[in-house]
Amino acid sequence: MKYLSLIFSASLLVFSSCGNEKPEAEQEKSPVEDSVAKESYVWPAEIDTLLHSFPLLQDSIIHIDSTLIRNIENKDTITGDEIRFLSANYHSNTLFSFQKYSLENYLEMDSIIANGHYDEYLEHIDIGNTKYVNGKKLFYHPLGDSCLLFFWAIHYRTYEACPWGEGTYIFMTNAYAGRICETICIGLEDAGGDPPVAGSTDRYAELMSDGLIRIRQRDIGDEDMDQPKVELTEGEFEFKLEGVKIKSVKENPGKAKMVPRKSVGY
Repeated sequence: MKYLSLIFSASLLVFSSCGNEKPEAEQEKSPVEDSVAKESYVWPAEIDTLLHSFPLLQDSIIHIDSTLIRNIENKDTITGDEIRFLSANYHSNTLFSFQKYSLENYLEMDSIIANGHYDEYLEHIDIGNTKYVNGKKLFYHPLGDSCLLFFWAIHYRTYEACPWGEGTYIFMTNAYAGRICETICIGLEDAGGDPPVAGSTDRYAELMSDGLIRIRQRDIGDEDMDQPKVELTEGEFEFKLEGVKIKSVKENPGKAKMVPRKSVGY
């Protein structure tokens, strides 16, 4: 949600001021031939190292839901350098654009911590600034003999005052034919506000065995907490893994409508 992304993007300003497509022969093949990558396929060293640091998940359908998003605490940590490597080719679709800004700000915050400047950052922290970040390795999922999907997450929380924001983003990176390809934000739960204004975005998804990705998104905008209704927008999107690309095949962002706040848990 744009409002929440602006909160996260602005959170580092105080500190900053102080201190190829598939080969032709493969075009008629399905991008997904079976559910398990063949052991004989040899991945480059950097990808192979990541492969051995992520747990394997071989479910026929991958569900990105609230249960996954809210239970990342005990997963292994992903480093800023690993995130930079995986997210080098971030998807250009506008559905994922605001999460790209959040990811960039996460990496800036991660660099502050890694370089030993976190205490100095906290000395200048102000309301609305990001106070906490964390990144996790979730799992990898093989599709066919030349495709690996890496799932990883970032979490942020702002200083304990208004405006406030907190969110968890789940990213999926496509590795195909020996190289890292595209990254999308496949799921998220994000919320924030500055009373009387508040809002939230939930994004959940399913990855099918044929490489089809179905995404559902719900945005809630609350312009006045004293009013009986809030603005609700529900969208549906589909993408398809096709070799090095994650292609959009359906976009229905939905239309905003006013609904009783209790009907959406507000």
